Amino acid sequence: HEDGPAAPFVRLLDGRPADRPGWARWDDNAVDLLPGEEIVLRCRWDGVPPAERRVLLDGWNVPARVLTEASAC
Repeated sequence: HEDGPAAPFVRLLDGRPADRPGWARWDDNAVDLLPGEEIVLRCRWDGVPPAERRVLLDGWNVPARVLTEASAC
């Protein structure tokens, strides 16, 4: 979180349609971030090929967006 107000209840969720096989397991998926704060969250994908992995990022005052490996680079 680079600037702006605090970002409470930032969530990382499986961004694929609910009927897709497999799932994502996070070490934590609901965090609060203050301006300038950084955190690393790890995800373990079970039964999901790399090309199909999508992460939905949202939060109380964070616009929702879907991230892929390509968009994270």
